[in-house]
Amino acid sequence: MRMNSECVICFNDVININNNCNICNNGICNSCYIHMVHRKKQTLSHKCPFCKNENFKEWIDIDKKVIVDFFIRNEKIMIKEILKLQDIIYSKDIEIRKKDKELELNKELSGEQQNIINSLLLSLPKPNDVKKKMKYQQFYKITYWGLRDIDISPQEAIKRVSVLWKEYKLSFE
Repeated sequence: MRMNSECVICFNDVININNNCNICNNGICNSCYIHMVHRKKQTLSHKCPFCKNENFKEWIDIDKKVIVDFFIRNEKIMIKEILKLQDIIYSKDIEIRKKDKELELNKELSGEQQNIINSLLLSLPKPNDVKKKMKYQQFYKITYWGLRDIDISPQEAIKRVSVLWKEYKLSFE
């Protein structure tokens, strides 16, 4: 490996030997290293572009300039994400305000419609007492025993009850 040579990835910067791969000993510049590196708990790791092996470096073994640049880059990424989230929150806030206005308008319309319905109901004539429909057993008892008082045979009374029941049912249709 040649020392102080150009980075073979970007051709812009000089290779930093502290960023060399632990396996193949090839190096890259600080800016390429920052783009490839991922933060682990106590270390930074990157996959070597040459041999594809994972390299781990302790924070103490990394140049201060690389650490500062790493955090500056991450800060810029986080700021972009925060700005995106702020835009989303702002647009949702606008939607919520529009929905609130619609709800208020709908509430007012609903109140007006309820008032109209109530006034119409009050202006309608009140119905006479509603007829309650009897069950056949109750109807049979009342009618049959009433007919028995007239001095007719029980068979005749049953026939008349069935005729009266049919008429009674028709009165509710």
